[in-house]
Amino acid sequence: MSPISFRDTVFLQKWTYKEPRGHACMEDVLRNAELDSMLTLAEEGVVSYRPVKSSTHEDPFGFDTIKFKPQMIQCLPALLRLFGKRVTENLKLKRRDVRVEDGYLYIHFYILKKKSRKSEPIPHRKLKRITLDNQYVRYVLDYVETLTNPEDFLFSSEYSRSDHMSRQHAYRIIKGLNPKAWLHLFRQSLATEMAERGATEEELMSWFDWDRYETAHRYVKGGPKLTEKWSKRTF
Repeated sequence: MSPISFRDTVFLQKWTYKEPRGHACMEDVLRNAELDSMLTLAEEGVVSYRPVKSSTHEDPFGFDTIKFKPQMIQCLPALLRLFGKRVTENLKLKRRDVRVEDGYLYIHFYILKKKSRKSEPIPHRKLKRITLDNQYVRYVLDYVETLTNPEDFLFSSEYSRSDHMSRQHAYRIIKGLNPKAWLHLFRQSLATEMAERGATEEELMSWFDWDRYETAHRYVKGGPKLTEKWSKRTF
């Protein structure tokens, strides 16, 4: 492995923040243009993040220096966008979980499901695929090709390659690329845009591995799909 240069260094802020909860509003959607800007910034290999001061969140800390490859930084938001999986499900991916076949990128995700609120989550392996024609697939492939060990985590810990990156550091990377973004925004944005483009509740449930119809319906009823034909009326 080649030594990491100064340009490969990501400056991460020692700062914690609770992500907004609930479903994305129409104005809280990460569009392609914003994601493209994040990927361009990630290509430079240096991300500076300083949180906006507010009455509830101060900035009393200095900068923490963590070393990551620029390709890894690009892969994280691209992967979050492509499949809309939870960040933990992405961070647990290994090189062996990714393959290319018949014009598609295939990824095995480990989905945690609970039979009830009080039960322990049970991991389920889910195979997802997306066409290689998608513009963001190349960011995943460019990084995955740099990993030679099938057991390597795609997003290894900053302290040990035998463990995956922490959720907190993933959050800091995303904030460094776009201070207005948060991890779950990628999942919310994809669900919103798929609903806008006509995805049904059943299709959303299948793609995002949701068990409840109501979860998918929140996105469909909030988009233009249900009123599109009536907006063309002439009476």
